Amino acid sequence: MSFMSPKLSVCFITYNHANFVRQALDSVLMQRCDFDMEIVVSDDCSTDGTAEIVKEYAAKYPDKIRLNVLEKNVGMTLNWVSSIGACKGEFIALLEGDDYWTDENKLQKQADFLDKNKHLSFVAHDIAAIFEQGVQQKDGFLHLKESSVFTLNEYLRSAGFVQTGSVVFRKNMLPQFPDWTDVRVKCIDFLVYLLLISRAPFYYMAEVMSVYRLHEGGISQLNWRSKQNAFELDMIFVLNNFNEFTQGKFKREMADRLETLYMRLLKGNTPDSEAYQRALRGIVFLRPAKHLDLVKGFIINNYLPKPIYSLYQKLLK
Repeated sequence: MSFMSPKLSVCFITYNHANFVRQALDSVLMQRCDFDMEIVVSDDCSTDGTAEIVKEYAAKYPDKIRLNVLEKNVGMTLNWVSSIGACKGEFIALLEGDDYWTDENKLQKQADFLDKNKHLSFVAHDIAAIFEQGVQQKDGFLHLKESSVFTLNEYLRSAGFVQTGSVVFRKNMLPQFPDWTDVRVKCIDFLVYLLLISRAPFYYMAEVMSVYRLHEGGISQLNWRSKQNAFELDMIFVLNNFNEFTQGKFKREMADRLETLYMRLLKGNTPDSEAYQRALRGIVFLRPAKHLDLVKGFIINNYLPKPIYSLYQKLLK
């Protein structure tokens, strides 16, 4: 195999996955393919021994594994950007160091499908989910029982169900990352899918071929809500910037998804919280005619002096 012209590159990023990365790499190495494949491993300067493990694998499989060396810790987003940019294949498969594949024919199936369906940007599939200690597992995590083609609008209405380790995409359909793709973007995989689907639909295979590891770690309800807020606000940031990046080509689709995210933040937070206030401002300017009660509250809270509002309340009584 030549690293110069592989048909498929496995874009493999990792950071502090020492307990899992061997299983992940082994699941790639077990793939049975009739084409040349490279594995581009990008470790983000791990501190737990992960770097030593990936170097061990690269030394053992020099004809298959190529290291994308980072000089300093850059974070997950820029690690993805750097690693994808280092891939040379016509197709790129994605995998993180704490997940793993379960079907030895996964890449062959997906590459064959893309070869036969050149109008599609990528192909994804269902996954199983397992908690960190392996004590609880779900088969068919995505709950989509039938294979189907998805457009951008359908993908956004489905709440963005694609999981990273299930994706194989055409490299030539991924445009250059926008200049705002930096540490502000946490959902880099979500952005990758948006960029690809803006070019062409994708296909979902209703077949479980990988495992997504859920890290629970005893997170409290308060921390869970904080993380959920951050996740939803990040998706809002990506959608707003993506709308500008595409010059409003998918404005309606973006607005529908933004409205859902804003409403989720409003329902999940108290009115005095920052997340609630940001969501309130967002939905008021997005679709004021549809949410008149929220517009009224926004105006009162932000523009009406409290003494005047108190007087108004008294007059109503």
